[in-house]
Amino acid sequence: MPPSPFNAVLVPQRRGQHSGGMAWRCTTDVEEYDQAVGDLLRADPVVQTLPLTVLAAIRAGRYPRRLLGWWHEGPTWGAVLHTPPHELIVAALPEPALGPLVDGLLERGWLPGGVFGATRSAALFAAVWAHRTGCQALLGHYQRLYALDSVRPPPQPNGSADPVRKKDRPVLLRWLAAFDAEAGTRPVDLEARVDQLIGECRALVWTDPDGSPVSVVAWSPLVAGMVRLGPVYTPPEHRRHGYASALTAAACRRALDSGARHLVLFTDLANPTSNEIYQRVGFRPVEDRLRVTFASPPTSPTAG
Repeated sequence: MPPSPFNAVLVPQRRGQHSGGMAWRCTTDVEEYDQAVGDLLRADPVVQTLPLTVLAAIRAGRYPRRLLGWWHEGPTWGAVLHTPPHELIVAALPEPALGPLVDGLLERGWLPGGVFGATRSAALFAAVWAHRTGCQALLGHYQRLYALDSVRPPPQPNGSADPVRKKDRPVLLRWLAAFDAEAGTRPVDLEARVDQLIGECRALVWTDPDGSPVSVVAWSPLVAGMVRLGPVYTPPEHRRHGYASALTAAACRRALDSGARHLVLFTDLANPTSNEIYQRVGFRPVEDRLRVTFASPPTSPTAG
């Protein structure tokens, strides 16, 4: 489904209207960024799951093109990360820091293709960015962040949860591409993603009694005691058999046994089935997130 126009109900600020004179500091150096805001991010690994895993991926050699920004004014702080072609990730964005952030990005000629963050922060940034640049802000997804309280084992379907193997690579390539298409996310280095999941044993497949894989769940590396599950994907012909629920519970148990203290995942709020499934397994809602994409304004047809 194509993204729909996003209409912010908040009046966007004009240049110079923002309060606070503190400028954002930006770097490509992950260690400099970590020194500035790393402890603040690690203090809440559930809410900051995405920034923390992005920083870990940068340290592992991914995202050579990046911009990491932070802002401080007394005890108030802000932090963003951008790794094209992904959206700008908002870790924290107090309103006094919003105008300076837009100013700083435009002055650097750094033009993110979208924004993802807590609903209010992402909506505010999208409104101001669209106003300042003339772009269209298109609603991508409303998502909900969940955290696990305790694993509640669901009914077990026939079959077993098995670690992914090299033989599963063709299936994972098809399924992760299908997941990206259904979720509306941008596929990036799909083959590398699959090879990493297999090499690091960070995925399980549900295998039916005939030996065929019917569902998959993957998870992020352990960072600051936190693991994020996803993607979770079951092909349409295998849905409504309990495979995803059983796999999710199995992945949670494996992550907890490996030392994770916090387990989180994101769901699409437009999918009530997945939201119900994860709550039955033991996840509770934490906060909602918003993804907005930016498109160039349509050009008028040439007269005559």
